[in-house]
Amino acid sequence: MPPKHIPERSCVACRESKPKRELVRVVRISDQLIEVDLTGKKNGRGAYLCPAVECWEAGKKRRALNHALSITVSAENWEILLDYAREKLPEKKVPTRVPAGAGRSGRPTMTS
Repeated sequence: MPPKHIPERSCVACRESKPKRELVRVVRISDQLIEVDLTGKKNGRGAYLCPAVECWEAGKKRRALNHALSITVSAENWEILLDYAREKLPEKKVPTRVPAGAGRSGRPTMTS
């Protein structure tokens, strides 16, 4: 049986691809409002960010959501998003890549 397909998305701030469920979706609700979509199913144009404050701050600095959501994100809206990130997310990214030399199981391979 072939392995199950896992959808991937890219963080709009750091451009790193990860499984969709490991990222946080932000959705444009209206022309002036953007909010965090915890379910991943809200209607509206969405963009993804890594679950780390550093990516959210980099996204603000680079205006990544403006481009991804085709909107100019207001300073007030950014403060709401950053407050969420600072309360609920870690400061730095947690590596999710399999280390070099690891096999498919994720365990280091034995070499002699």
